[in-house]
This record gives sequence, C-alpha cells and structure tokens, in this order.
Amino acid sequence: MLAQKHKMMVHFHKEDDARILIQLVKEFNIKAVTNHCLDVHRQEIFSALKANSIPIIYGPMDSFSNKDELRHNN
Repeated sequence: MLAQKHKMMVHFHKEDDARILIQLVKEFNIKAVTNHCLDVHRQEIFSALKANSIPIIYGPMDSFSNKDELRHNN
C-alpha cells in the first residue's frame, strides 16, 4: 500500500489516458495530478477527474498537434 505522502504527476493528452489514470487512482488508492490534458474535450472526463480528486494543470495553450500523441493516428 502506498503511503500517499506525495502526488504522482501524470503527463497525458488523450481521454483514454484519463480513464486509465482514474482506474489506477481507484485501484491503488494513489494521489495524482494531471499535466496537460490537451486532447480531452468531453465534460464527462473532466467531471470524472474532479469526482476522483484529480487536479488538472492544463496547458500550454499554444501547443500544436505535431506531437505523435495528438495526431489521432490510432
């Protein structure tokens, strides 16, 4: 069991990554903070993050979709 002394900083962009993080937080009782969330658009994902006490650091606002994870190739 984790002591929950620290929060895990999680960098992700896509909604499926958010779902996995929520599942991990529930399963392992960890504390996490999300970093970016740039390709998350649906309110239900933001609401689920909030409901599971997962704060969001959103940005940078000037990012371009030239990263592989933002190209929607999968």
